[in-house]
Amino acid sequence: MNKTSLIIIGISLFVFNFIFLIHAQDISSSSVSSKIISSEGVTTITEELDGEFIYDEMRKIYEISDSSLEKGYSAILNEKDAFRININERNYYIMIWNITDENVWVIFPGKRQLIFGMGDIILIDINQNNKLDIQLELKSIIESYENAQVVASVEFEDETATIKDIKQTPKRKAEIYIKKIIEKELVPSGDYFELFDVTVRLAEEEIYTSRELEAFIIFENFGEGVSEIDIVYSIVNERGIEVYRGVDSKIVQTEDLVVKDFDFLELPVGKYILRTEIFYGQNQTGESEQDFEIVEVPFIDQLETPLFFISTIIILFLMVMLARRVYKKTANNKKEKGGQKNV
Repeated sequence: MNKTSLIIIGISLFVFNFIFLIHAQDISSSSVSSKIISSEGVTTITEELDGEFIYDEMRKIYEISDSSLEKGYSAILNEKDAFRININERNYYIMIWNITDENVWVIFPGKRQLIFGMGDIILIDINQNNKLDIQLELKSIIESYENAQVVASVEFEDETATIKDIKQTPKRKAEIYIKKIIEKELVPSGDYFELFDVTVRLAEEEIYTSRELEAFIIFENFGEGVSEIDIVYSIVNERGIEVYRGVDSKIVQTEDLVVKDFDFLELPVGKYILRTEIFYGQNQTGESEQDFEIVEVPFIDQLETPLFFISTIIILFLMVMLARRVYKKTANNKKEKGGQKNV
């Protein structure tokens, strides 16, 4: 047997073993009810989903604090809703792009997307530093007939119309569990008396943009010891629709103050309610809320910036013209003096 034949046999055995291993992995993975998908298997987003267009499509933002991420949080999201999280002092968005009967499409930074099914767990290296940061798990897919799309066929006969085959297509929601990939030892619950109060105060109740919204949330502990509280912030519009939800958790000894801004929100003109709910102890709760309104910018204020810009240009133009005139006058005087000396 020559050398060429040995090489051919060796390559054939390698290909056979490779195919066998893949087949064995397929069989073993199909026998497991849930899969773990790492970010290494992420597919690239197509061009039409690329860039800022994706995040311009966001409808509702769920802001999850670092402490809540460490504990884990479940939320029910519609299509185009997004988680907003902070990793190493930088904000990232994870958006639900599409929900089918069996799968959910998730888009996250770096032009990446994943499709995962019921019970699957996604492990994401969200900041692409070769370290897994976030765990997502699809708990359930819920069908809702609220605002469902109605489709009907119409049959015409003898100048009459009959509506037939009315069909409602339900909207789908996904219950997703999000957790930071880190273990944290929680504060043990005590046997002492717990009592909390929460107060919301706004810097301004009438603002021109949601980016100007700033809230002061005061937590007061009237109990007998240190307690851990879970906090839910929400913004509801005048139609009663929640447009923002944020979750947090804090350990409070006596009193704590949180200054919260919303410079990442883009809310239209209208009336809103900022609500803060706290959960602590044995199913104890507290709540505080305050109204605010986003109003149109007055016309005179809209003109301020362009008027300032135009005024600056006019002033600079006049200064240049004046400088040229002074320079020209100085040059003429020098010429006249030079002519007189020559005479």
